[in-house]
Amino acid sequence: MRLALGQRLQLLPSPAESLRLAVDRFGPPHAGGRALFDDGAAQRQARLREAIRQARAVAGPEAALRVLAIDPDSRVPERRTVLTPFEL
Repeated sequence: MRLALGQRLQLLPSPAESLRLAVDRFGPPHAGGRALFDDGAAQRQARLREAIRQARAVAGPEAALRVLAIDPDSRVPERRTVLTPFEL
């Protein structure tokens, strides 16, 4: 959607307070396409694991990290969360 709307958003005179998207109709389904959630959890997890492996192969071990909340009530922002390796 960013690709389709990006140019139009830059034409706005000021930052948008809200955005609304309406779909008039959908086109025919793509012959080789799949539904968004038509595969099982195991297949999605395997694809995610492979994507993480490829990202780390290209960008190093710090390529796939997740944010872990350790002390969300801390007054010091650096103590609230920490980056840790993304593991499945």
